[in-house]
Amino acid sequence: MDMEDFLRNFDDLQICSLTPDLLDSDKAGSWNVNSFSGRWISGYNAGGCSNHKDTFWTNPQFQITLLEADDYDKKKFLKPKCTLLVTLFQRGRRKDRRRGKDFLSIGFEVYEISKEYRELRRTAQRKLALSDLTQVARTEYAPRRGVTQRCRLPPGEYLIVPTTFNPTDESEFILQIFTEKQHAATEIDNEISAELSGFQLVPGAEIDKNVESIFLAVAGQEKQVDAVGLQKVLKTAFSQYAAGFRPETCQQLIRLFDVSLEQREGSHGL
Repeated sequence: MDMEDFLRNFDDLQICSLTPDLLDSDKAGSWNVNSFSGRWISGYNAGGCSNHKDTFWTNPQFQITLLEADDYDKKKFLKPKCTLLVTLFQRGRRKDRRRGKDFLSIGFEVYEISKEYRELRRTAQRKLALSDLTQVARTEYAPRRGVTQRCRLPPGEYLIVPTTFNPTDESEFILQIFTEKQHAATEIDNEISAELSGFQLVPGAEIDKNVESIFLAVAGQEKQVDAVGLQKVLKTAFSQYAAGFRPETCQQLIRLFDVSLEQREGSHGL
């Protein structure tokens, strides 16, 4: 193929990278692989990139422990490192492209973490702690099906945070982690999830009349509100706590009670 034809028909050229052991030895090498499936859900864990400091901490988080440096590095360097290859794919978007929707801009960021960070249980504490972690790698955010980053890191514990560029963008995703030597990887989900044990709905007859009247004034004849409407109701009814009723919080409340998945809230949920 002529170069002119190549340039006319292709936009990107991606070249596979071989590991040092494949280059130096006749013995075939292999990757140690972990794969995770997940989904970014608006109002829950679609926090966007680190530019969005108020929501970035809500994104899915994956802890990886690099247990041992590469064999090649141990032979050549006093401070050997590990090869970490991370690939992030978005799922189900190719069929959407036929409907005129492009791929979302996705990427991920890698942070060095400490034992103290992993032991934090409160989401408010994690919100503060995540911004203090040292970022060691990140991808560019691009509207592609997948993005890949190769890192050279010392043995230790790290946090991988896959995100969409914009908060509230929804998609399924697959995160794949490759290393030359053994590693341990797990999703940090129990500390960031809401615990609903022991929660009971209040019967409609017991709803405070003042709150109900405010709700009906905002909801109108349909007796339903979206996240914006719910925010108005809560700010009016509980003005002393108005600062706590953020749009993201109201969206999460609707998702907790909206069994029909229509993302609207009726008065029984209040």
